[in-house]
Amino acid sequence: MDKAMLINIHRILVIMRVNVSEKYIVKLGNELLTVLKNNLNANELCAKIKQEKFYVTICERFGNDFLICSNCKEQLSDDRTSQLKNMLCLALSDVIDLLNYNKYELAYAIIDAFHVLPELFLKSDYLNLEEYWNVYLKPIMSIWNTENSMTLKHLFLD
Repeated sequence: MDKAMLINIHRILVIMRVNVSEKYIVKLGNELLTVLKNNLNANELCAKIKQEKFYVTICERFGNDFLICSNCKEQLSDDRTSQLKNMLCLALSDVIDLLNYNKYELAYAIIDAFHVLPELFLKSDYLNLEEYWNVYLKPIMSIWNTENSMTLKHLFLD
C-alpha cells in the first residue's frame, strides 16, 4: 500500500465521521471496504468513488481534491499494511452494519477511534498497538461488543 492510499483512507474516514448519519455514508464505507479487501490502489479507489452519485456532494463539502488520485512510489511494508487492512476491514464491517440499523452513535465512536490509525501508520515506523488500543478503543469496548471487536482486541494486544 502506498502513501496516497493511506492518506485517502484517513480522509474517507474523516468524511464518514463528520457525516455519519448521511445516507451515502453506507455506500462510501462499502466502497472503501471493497477497495481494501481487493487490494486496490489510490487510482482505483478514486475511479470507484468518482462514479458514485455522492461524489458531487463530497466535493461540494470538502473540495474537489479531497482524494489523491495518483499512486505514490513510497510504499509501506506489506506486513504493516496487511495488519492495517485487516483492522480496518473488521471495523468497517461493523460500522456499515450499524449504519444500516441507524445506530449512528456507536458507528461514530468506532470511526472516531479508527480515523487516525492510517495517519499513524504513515508517520511512524513503529506504532505501539497496545497503547493505541488503550487510548482509542478500550473506552468504547463496553458498548461495542461484537465478534469483530473481539478479533480486533487480539490484533492490537497479541
